[in-house]
Amino acid sequence: MMLLYTNIFMKFWLWLDNLLKGLKFDELFDKLGSLIKSLPELVKWGGAIFLAIIIVIGLITFIKSLFKFFLVLVVIGAIILIVTRG
Repeated sequence: MMLLYTNIFMKFWLWLDNLLKGLKFDELFDKLGSLIKSLPELVKWGGAIFLAIIIVIGLITFIKSLFKFFLVLVVIGAIILIVTRG
């Protein structure tokens, strides 16, 4: 049975490996690196600050939605606890 799982995993891994080789990420990252190196320093700092702001806003939004999810779980748990005890 373990051989079957290994075979399925290997087929998936080989398919994914062939797919990613076709996309050529190394060349893309090299071109992106040379593009960023050619930009002026002020533009790099502006981009870094903009990226930091976007990450902070996204993190705040994620924490807010996670808090709402946790609150819903607590309410559902309280309702289940009340129904099962009462």
